[in-house]
Amino acid sequence: MPVSNDIMPPHSGPAEKALVDGVVAGFDFDIRVGDVWNPQRAPAVILPWLAWALSVDDWDENWTDERKRAVIAASVNVHRHKGTVSSIRAALAAMGYGDARLIEDADLPRIGGEGLLIGGTWEIGDETWVLGPTDPSWADYWIEVQTAIPGRDAARLAERLRTVAPARCRLRTITLSGAFYTIGDGLWLIGDDIAIGNIYEVE
Repeated sequence: MPVSNDIMPPHSGPAEKALVDGVVAGFDFDIRVGDVWNPQRAPAVILPWLAWALSVDDWDENWTDERKRAVIAASVNVHRHKGTVSSIRAALAAMGYGDARLIEDADLPRIGGEGLLIGGTWEIGDETWVLGPTDPSWADYWIEVQTAIPGRDAARLAERLRTVAPARCRLRTITLSGAFYTIGDGLWLIGDDIAIGNIYEVE
């Protein structure tokens, strides 16, 4: 609804009316007040302020409007569940990685009996072998992303997960499980900052 200067008293002078007209011109846009707080209906120009108002932890002006709106819409739920596994999954989905796989230490395969964990140290003869992650912890977790992302995006994802994961948890790696590259086929260009081996070490 356009702003009106009808609220000015009848005895207002020309200078006061001109001032009001100037202010009205700067705010003359057709939008319902309720839509300002709705991530799906708010004008794109105010999305950064809406994100700030709803305490969005991670923001990039280069994101598409669709992604910005999704991140804002998920913010309340993310804060409500911070410190839980579901908050990690929600953060992944909000950042566009809804199909990412979350692997916890408890998901790692065990061989043989109790206490034999891939990732531990085995002594065979005079040799010491280490299979899987070194220095394993029950609070470790790994992320597998289904698309190729450059190092800067992996770093941003890792930082975002640190803000929502339980403080005791440790993200070990981000793996690009769905990316395959052959030099020369146009899928991978030297300089794209994609990790060779498809693994970003975090901790």
